[in-house]
Amino acid sequence: MASGIVVGPDQSGRALRTTRGPRYEVAELGFRHYWYPALLSRDLGATPKAVKLLGDNLVFVRAHGQAHALFDRCAHRGMVLSAGQCLAEGTITCPYHGWTFDVVDGRCVAALTDGPESSVVGKLTSWNAPAGTKHWESSHRL
Repeated sequence: MASGIVVGPDQSGRALRTTRGPRYEVAELGFRHYWYPALLSRDLGATPKAVKLLGDNLVFVRAHGQAHALFDRCAHRGMVLSAGQCLAEGTITCPYHGWTFDVVDGRCVAALTDGPESSVVGKLTSWNAPAGTKHWESSHRL
C-alpha cells in the first residue's frame, strides 16, 4: 500500500492518498484577510469600477491618489454604488436617492435628497474594504 495521507474518497469511492498533506477546502472563496489583485492601477480613476471578488460585489474608486473599496450596495435602498458618481473628491454618490459616502471609511456624509440638515448624515455606514496598490515588475516580456 502506498504511503500518504488519506484525504477522502474519489468519485468511484476509493480513498485518495497524497504525499503533500490533506486538502484544504474550507477557504473555497479564498482568505478574506489576504491581498488579491482586483484590477490594474492604471484602470482605476475617479469613475467607480465594479468588481466581484471572493463572492462579494465591491466598488473601487481612486481618491486623493489612493485606491479605495466599498461594498457595492448603498446602505439606504441597496442600489449599486458602482452606477453612481464621485461628485466630490473622496466620495461616491448613490444614483438612486443621492446618498453620498466617504470612500475612506464608508460614512454617509450627505443625503442630497434630504438637504444639508439631513438626519441620516453620520449615522449610516457602507462597509468598506482595505484597498491599496501593489507594484511589482516582471522579468518576463509579453
